[in-house]
Amino acid sequence: MAITLLESAIKKLNKQNKVKKELLSNCYRYLATALRYSGKHENAKTNILKALELSKNKYKYYCEYAQILFCLDKVEEAEDYFTKALEAYTTKEGSTHPSTASIMFHYGCFLASLGRFNEAKENMNNACLILKETFGETNLYSIRVSGHIANLLYAEKKYSEALKLMELAFINTKNILGVTNKETLTCKNNCARILIKMKKYSDVPDYIDNPFVLIDKKKTIFIFLAYNANIMIAPEIYLAKTGASAEKILKVIEKKNIPIIEHKLLAKALFNDCEQFKPIPSMYYNSVATVLKNILC
Repeated sequence: MAITLLESAIKKLNKQNKVKKELLSNCYRYLATALRYSGKHENAKTNILKALELSKNKYKYYCEYAQILFCLDKVEEAEDYFTKALEAYTTKEGSTHPSTASIMFHYGCFLASLGRFNEAKENMNNACLILKETFGETNLYSIRVSGHIANLLYAEKKYSEALKLMELAFINTKNILGVTNKETLTCKNNCARILIKMKKYSDVPDYIDNPFVLIDKKKTIFIFLAYNANIMIAPEIYLAKTGASAEKILKVIEKKNIPIIEHKLLAKALFNDCEQFKPIPSMYYNSVATVLKNILC
């Protein structure tokens, strides 16, 4: 719908005798963004270049162009435009402007995706500091960046630090957006994910949304089928095992003819504690639950 409306607006603007270049430029930019989110990256590139051509303030489109280039696997070009964007915003808007913080954040996300966590954290921490000083610590923009920093710490296996930030993100997001909001649920499940890695299993149920929990009598085995707000398809399985036989679980599931989906759900990876798996299709929830219950309880 957004793409259709933007294309219609562009068509009308181009028919006008006196073309409003900046307005038309913005429309091309928004269309490029919509196309990028739709996975139509080449079309997105075509439209962002049109936006750049028409705009007086070309630097305002550099970040979006960089994101599109990255989607097209043009990493070096993407980084070049991220750095251009950051330099331009720092010069023209100021080093402590919220718009500059936004560029720092997006550049940080780009660096994180390349595994350059230290550089990513530096940019995100700077962005977070600017946003907190501008809008306050409990502002939604500040909270979102803090959540991303927590994810970076998680990737670095700095679980205690990650948990502190993610718990704050969860509390503040819940207060602003409500308990059932997608962002709130994401923060909530991320807290559970960190706690599992820390082996603080008794605290995990507090952060699982509508969990199906199986615990043996000795409380040595936990299995969670939990809704994941990012996937929006089906729950994921989280397993924290100390005494279960992974092979036994796998063999019983196969014997019951329950499909094991991509990447061998509950296969060899399950030998490592606290692994995260692919989602099970909803039609198999009850079957899987029954199998696991027969084995573990």
